This record gives sequence, structure tokens and C-alpha cells, in this order.
Amino acid sequence: MLTSVGGGSDTEMPGSRTILISGFEPFGGEVTNPAAETASTLDGRELAPGVRARSVILPVTWDGAIGALVKIIAGRLIPDRLAAVVMLGQAGGYAAIGLERVAVNVSNGRDNTAAERVEAPIVPEAGAGPAAYLATLPLESIQKRVEAAGLPAFISNSAGTYLCNYLFYGFMHYLATAWTETAPSGARTRPRPLAGFVHLPYLPEQAVGKKPIPPSMSRGDIERAVLAVLEATAEATAS
Repeated sequence: MLTSVGGGSDTEMPGSRTILISGFEPFGGEVTNPAAETASTLDGRELAPGVRARSVILPVTWDGAIGALVKIIAGRLIPDRLAAVVMLGQAGGYAAIGLERVAVNVSNGRDNTAAERVEAPIVPEAGAGPAAYLATLPLESIQKRVEAAGLPAFISNSAGTYLCNYLFYGFMHYLATAWTETAPSGARTRPRPLAGFVHLPYLPEQAVGKKPIPPSMSRGDIERAVLAVLEATAEATAS
């Protein structure tokens, strides 16, 4: 079920910018997801003068994730105020914040409804989608900002082929093929927002009982890391 979190107004002030954060519901038998928790916590946060974070929680379903994100952008935010989209996901086994560079046109795995994809293209029409899209977030600047906060981060060249990569690729395809730079009024343009995907480690309680014990990161540290991601992104959208 799509859930928009936070109690702030969805009406943007003139000249303001929004950075949209998405997180996923729990999946794979987990009862929580650090991506959803962090997105919820940071909803409404002022990142810089005139720049505010808004967040949305997405379903872990092949037929719902991309459409839910696009619907939020088209219906709940004013699109010509959208500066960036930072998609968050859980990566069990990661010991640091993973800044994903590449999304590929292939999907695998079972979603939360038990629907399964096996080596399935995300954009199936021949020639309709490239083999890969690259993130447009300032990854090197983001890595430096996270590390300056005393937290580990790395640039990853594979987001896997599960729902995280599926959303990443599908949303980048939407921006490349369906984003209209002319506002509906025709009075001004709306440049494509920056966009990319960030993987988060398990929370400590998620590591309990697993063999071997996977890496984890505290809620507070994950929140500080994602806030650094958003602040670096906000600075990039000001230029």
C-alpha cells in the first residue's frame, strides 16, 4: 500500500524546491526496513534555505513500485518544484552506505505478493530501453559529505536485480522518456530532477539471529548519513 508520510503541507511556496525521498516497505520476512524508517523520519526536514525533503513509502511489488513513485510526483508534489529524487533501499550485507551508480534493464526475484520475475527486462519492448542508466546525483560529492560526517560510504557499480534496481531503472527511464520540461501552464520550464539510488545496511535488530551475522548500522547513523546525502544533493541543485 502506498503511504505518504509526514504532516506537512503539500503546497510548495514560490521559489522553493523539493527533494523527494522514497523508501520501501519491509520484505523478505523482515518486520522493518531502514529505508522506510529513514524516509519517514526525514519527511518535512529543511535541507537548506528553500529546500525541503518530502518522503513516500513504496510497495515491494513488481507491478506497483514504479507507478506509485510516478503517481506521487504527478499528483502530490508540484513537478516544476522537484529538484531531486533520492530512492532508498535496504541491502543486507552492506557495511556502509552504498551510492548506486548503475541501474540495469533486468529483474529477478519474488516480491511481497509472491510474483516472480526471472531475467525479465524492466522495459521489455525491443529497443525501448537502454541496457543501463546512470545516476545523475553527485555521487563523489555525496560520498565525501557522508565520510565527513564520520560514516562509511562507497560508490557501487551494481544495484543488483531485485526491486531496488527495478525502481532505479524504471524511474530513470520515466525521466528520460516521459518527463516534460515545459510546465503545464507553459509559462516556465522544469528541468529534469537529479535522481539516484542509495542502499542502506541492516539495522542492528535485523542482524540478530542471522548466520553468519551480517553488518549493521544504527538508526541514528543511517539517519545522519542520509541527511548528508540530501544536503549534498541540495547543494548540487542550487547550481
